[in-house]
Amino acid sequence: EMTGLHHNPLTGRYWLGPGVSVNYMVHCRTDCVA
Repeated sequence: EMTGLHHNPLTGRYWLGPGVSVNYMVHCRTDCVA
């Protein structure tokens, strides 16, 4: 059984639900070198 993360961009609300058709997360990081 899989659980998907849903997001409503108008309200900023996140919740878990049964739909997993579009699930992706991106985490980006830039290291500054001085």
